[in-house]
Amino acid sequence: YIIPIALIFIYATTITLIFSKRIEQTIPIGMVELVIIIYLFGIFDNLNLGIIVTEILAVIQVFIIIYIMCRERDSKKIKEKIEMIITPGAVIYIVLCTIAIFSNKGRMFENHDEFTHWGKLVKNMFMYNTYGTNAESVLTFNEYPPFTGTFQYLFVTIKNIFSETVIINAQCIMYLSIVIPMTKNIEWDKNIKNAIWIVPAMICIPMIFYSNFYVEIMVDGILGIMFGFCIFYAYQEEEPIFKSINIGTMLIMMALTKTSGIALAILAIVIIVIKNIINIKQVKARKELKDIIIC
Repeated sequence: YIIPIALIFIYATTITLIFSKRIEQTIPIGMVELVIIIYLFGIFDNLNLGIIVTEILAVIQVFIIIYIMCRERDSKKIKEKIEMIITPGAVIYIVLCTIAIFSNKGRMFENHDEFTHWGKLVKNMFMYNTYGTNAESVLTFNEYPPFTGTFQYLFVTIKNIFSETVIINAQCIMYLSIVIPMTKNIEWDKNIKNAIWIVPAMICIPMIFYSNFYVEIMVDGILGIMFGFCIFYAYQEEEPIFKSINIGTMLIMMALTKTSGIALAILAIVIIVIKNIINIKQVKARKELKDIIIC
């Protein structure tokens, strides 16, 4: 598990240094970057090459990160960059991933759909180095887009063993990668107490709607999480470019997870557009009111 998580951190760190954002805010983007690269190579029936490319790019990014840090002469700015990478959110992420891995030790598939599609999808990818559209595939619903399966494939391939436990853990790590931005306001010197309610909320919220969320690889629950965080970014993130990247990240995840995810992505776009229209009208109304008062 160390290598896939390290890959996520490397990709996220590069984005952190580019946008000057805390690493817990960039982990979802780093994860999606990884999946998209492998996904694209899967279209050309060579998933394994996609993983090799992600590893090569990670090595290149390590040198870029070192270069950026060494180029900075101001010790105060170096400290700021380090503080954006080594954050309470990053520690919480690692701890929760570790707990998930040990909690699911020896766990196997139980749900019917895990045996007939979602688990079989990853096995098909692991065996044939391609998606369910392969001629030798035994998948019934091979038209489903395999975003979650591609992420799980990354874990089983690096571990070089097909394991149901590894696949379940990969699903948990994907969830944690999506929700970890909730910790962005927790800092070492202040607001650290907020972790007391934020972390339990991160753990418990999905189980309220889907009791077996952490022990199954069904995608309906995680689709709902993707949708919720897409709207969350629209309301919580202020910087336009970074907001657009985050929203785009969630839209891609929804569209590539399941065919119904496309409908959710469209619904999210509609909600965000309506929100922006309302905001524009409110700004215009406030401006007109201000002009009237001045006059």
